[in-house]
Amino acid sequence: MKNIFTIIIVALAALSAHAQVLTAFIPNPKVLYNNGATLTLTTGGTMQVNGNAQFQSGGILSNDGAIALTGNITNNQTMSAANAGALIFNGTAAQTLSGSGTYFAKDVLVNNANGVTLSAPLKIDGVCSFSSGIVTAATTANAIVFTTNASVSSSNAANDVSHINGFVVKEGAGSFAFPVGDGTKYQTVAVDATANATGIRVKYNATDAGAGAFTTGGAEPTALASYNTNEYWDITPLSSAMGAVTIFWDGYQDAYSNPTTERKVAHLTGSN
Repeated sequence: MKNIFTIIIVALAALSAHAQVLTAFIPNPKVLYNNGATLTLTTGGTMQVNGNAQFQSGGILSNDGAIALTGNITNNQTMSAANAGALIFNGTAAQTLSGSGTYFAKDVLVNNANGVTLSAPLKIDGVCSFSSGIVTAATTANAIVFTTNASVSSSNAANDVSHINGFVVKEGAGSFAFPVGDGTKYQTVAVDATANATGIRVKYNATDAGAGAFTTGGAEPTALASYNTNEYWDITPLSSAMGAVTIFWDGYQDAYSNPTTERKVAHLTGSN
């Protein structure tokens, strides 16, 4: 199997400078399996995998082009940083990312109406584009991490039909609108961090934050009369962070009809 991959790698390296799209012809077209070799994609080359991809421990993926995938990814490689290349989810059936290692990518494009589920972490160092489909990151261990350099595309921004339903971590200082929602509705929250030691983690929840006493110890002298039990944002510094939070109210999952002049932002801390 290693010898077969060596032939494919040489072909990619030789041809990618002259072609915008490359198809890697593999004996089993449903599977790309790297059992420990070095797989190199040079700038300008795109490898379309019409099936699953598996990257085994000990192998090296050097991606300065793009990997477009219709199936699932299993990543057991140890990656320390992203190359310059892109990862494209463009399947027609639901896709998953799993394995024992964090998958590093420069740019990511989500283009699968049936969605992508993360059972392993995905770390983005460039631009994340949302064309179609929901990305599900249900646990903190399998969050999508945006590095200090990473951003969300302005031309292919998150929206109702394509966003992250689950946990998103943003590293570094500066302003960032988290591309989160509940799988049906895009419900962003923005953090302008003046300090961010190891990351800020966010998740939107279309449920009750939990019962708590309405105290007067906050910024307002008047206690809350009630609170919206239908939604909340979980915003958690992984260690320490400082900054301003902006919540965007659009009436979605709203239990009340009060005018905006009667509304406040509440923070559940402890049991209050």
